[in-house]
Amino acid sequence: MDYYQVLGVRRNATDKEIKQAYRKLAMQYHPDRNPSMANWANEKFKEINEAYEVLSNPKKRTLYDAKLYTHIHVKQTPYSAKPNLSEDLARMIFDKDIPGWARFAAGVCLFFDIYSRASAKGSQRGTSSPL
Repeated sequence: MDYYQVLGVRRNATDKEIKQAYRKLAMQYHPDRNPSMANWANEKFKEINEAYEVLSNPKKRTLYDAKLYTHIHVKQTPYSAKPNLSEDLARMIFDKDIPGWARFAAGVCLFFDIYSRASAKGSQRGTSSPL
């Protein structure tokens, strides 16, 4: 699910535009305003809230953009025949054809990927810190 499409905004939308789109859609699809289609309206309302929760938070939005960009970029032009998120993200960071914000976001995702793997290994060994 593409949160930008759910809210009907551009990928470079400002916080104000995101908030306006959310309020408009939340009013339109609120279950109380659609009693004849309550189940459908409830699902649509949940999608809208989920999209707004991610896109209105700068940290969550950056990570979401990186994952979305990585998914689209890797799907269209895979760097490796056998997918490896860490390697693909590392290559994206140094790819000059990728916009700077996406390279930064890929770096953030790479950090979290490596950190989560180290945390998992640390917990298997019984250590508390991955570093």
